[in-house]
Order: sequence, then structure tokens, then C-alpha cells
Amino acid sequence: MRSASTLLLSSTVALALAALAPAQVSQVIPPDLASAYGSSSSAYPWGGSGGNKRAMYCYDASYFAGLPGPITIQQIAWRAPSGTVGTTIGPLVYQMACDLSSTASAPMALNNTFDQNHGPDRTRVFGGALSVGPLSVQNLQFTHVMPLATPFRYDPSQGNFLIDLVCTSVSGTLAGAQGPFNTHPGVGRIANTTSAAATTANFPSASTTQNFAYEIEITGTTCNGRVVLRGVGCNDAGGVPLAISYRGCPDRLSTLSTTVALSAGNQGPSFLMIGLSDLQWLGIQLPLDLGLLGATGCSLYVSQEVLVGPLATGGGSSSFALPIPAGAFLVGARAYLQYANLSPGANPLSLVTSSYLDLTIG
Repeated sequence: MRSASTLLLSSTVALALAALAPAQVSQVIPPDLASAYGSSSSAYPWGGSGGNKRAMYCYDASYFAGLPGPITIQQIAWRAPSGTVGTTIGPLVYQMACDLSSTASAPMALNNTFDQNHGPDRTRVFGGALSVGPLSVQNLQFTHVMPLATPFRYDPSQGNFLIDLVCTSVSGTLAGAQGPFNTHPGVGRIANTTSAAATTANFPSASTTQNFAYEIEITGTTCNGRVVLRGVGCNDAGGVPLAISYRGCPDRLSTLSTTVALSAGNQGPSFLMIGLSDLQWLGIQLPLDLGLLGATGCSLYVSQEVLVGPLATGGGSSSFALPIPAGAFLVGARAYLQYANLSPGANPLSLVTSSYLDLTIG
């Protein structure tokens, strides 16, 4: 086992890598409409008589073929129709929720029950007030911009792209607030035009999908690696379960920032365990129930090839940014990250552990 001090030998490389980030890209979907308007417009959910609508849009995965790999989407924007160019939109405030997922459903064969179309990666990416304008609409402008509170990793190899929009209300003038639509071979939509709480669609009918979709622009970072959250953390002395989270991408020449959530009063040092297995360590089967040692409810999920720490604790968290080297041999390699924290009073061992990250390096 190596301590954090052994990492000092590579500090210069680590600092250089930390300055690098995954490439940010923007892509208009469908891509052949990057510089053209669709042939119609729609009120679901951006225009018409206002809120209380649910609309679901499906885009064929082939539209993302121009990207270098999976994309972690950070923002989605919707284009205003051509008839609004030179006019003023807004101010508008939509009360919105947006879920994204990949889906096995074909764009023109959506299930009438909204939730049946979502894949297992369904994620609530936005919830709250979305403000638009006032703004003077420019040619081909994407006016309705939604920054995602939770970025969404979309891998086209896992299915088509699904957007589920729920609008409970809208305030402001809706003149010109409808988005452009297009008929396209790889798009489809269903909607409920009268209820944001609906579980089934009533448009275009109770059993059909319409061959229309908004023109959207997605912005995010491309990432070939993958991170999966696994396991369950145990409570520290303040009663907060340790939860690991991350930002960034586990690709070569990238930096993955990790954080463990703690109780606000927790001042004990934290340690980040980095392992090559979540199945066994030194002949011991993982996960290991640490209750056998006095840490009731806690588990060791990862082997300990590297131990980083002690890490400072404050404000209810500890963090560590992990730089990933450039070696081609790392592509497809797996690594497992878990935090431990010294928390006197939490249990007889005074040790608590977090959930863990399962990394595949890209």
C-alpha cells in the first residue's frame, strides 16, 4: 500500500493533467438542420395556451454519429421558428421538469405510456424555473436554453435519445414562443396536451406517434470512459451517510474530481482508496462487512492498491482530483474509488465508509 506522499513524484505531471479537460462540443439535432428551419412549429410545451402539458421527443441515435464518442450533455437549447426572427420573445418563465434517457423504443413506435419508453439511465436533469428573454430573435437562434442541473451521459450505442418535458405553468407573453418542428425519418413525439401530471399521451391520439420533433442544440463534453455509482455509505457521527460523487470524465489526459459528502460538523480526516478490484483484496472477498471490526453498517467495497490522504475535511465534504495519465494501455482499464473517514463516536471503530465509483477509463 502506498501513502499520499508517494504521489509527490508525479506532482508535475498531475498539475499539467489537471489543467486539461474533456473537449466541449455542440451539435444540432437533426444535424442536417444546423443551418435550416423545419417546416412547421409546435406549442408542446413551449407555446400555445401555456403550461399543464407533457411532451416526449425521441431522436434516432444515428444523429449523434458526428460526435467522437459518448457525450456528457450539460445544456439543451430549442430553436425559435423562422417567423419570430426580428421579433421580441419574453420575458417568459416556465415551471419545468426534464428527464433524459436512452431508449430501446424506435422514434416512430413510442409507447403511449410515457414511462415505458425510458431506459434504465433515466435522469432528472432539470427542475424549476426556466427563464427566456426578453430577446430579439436572430436568424436560426436557439432561444430556449436549459442548463442541466445534473449532466447526462448519452451513449448512442445504448439506444435512441429521449427527452421528456413536463411544463406545469408559464408566465409572460407567449407570442412567438413556439419552436420549429420538422418531419424527419428519425424523430417522433407523443404528448398530453391537457395535463402535466399525465402518465399517458392523448396526442396525436391515444395509440400513435407523430413524425415531428423540435430542432435542438446539445452542448457538452465528449467522454469515452464511464463512471457507475455503486454501494451504500454508512452514517458518520453526525448521522449523514457518506456519499461519493464526481465531476469530469475518466478519459486519458482528463481529471476526475471526486467528493464525499459528510455531516457539517465532521472534522475528521478522509482517505480515498483506489483499487483494481471490487471482488477481492489480499484473498478477502469484497464487499467486506466492517461490522465485524466494530464499524456497524459499513462496508469495504474496493481493494487498496493506493491510499490517498489524509484529506482535509470542511463544510461537509472532502475532495480529491484524480489526474488520469495518457498511456494507451489504460483504455478499458477498470478502477474503483471509495472514501473512508475517521469519525469518532460514529461506531466503536470510529471509521465510516462511502459508496464507491466503478471507473472504466476511455
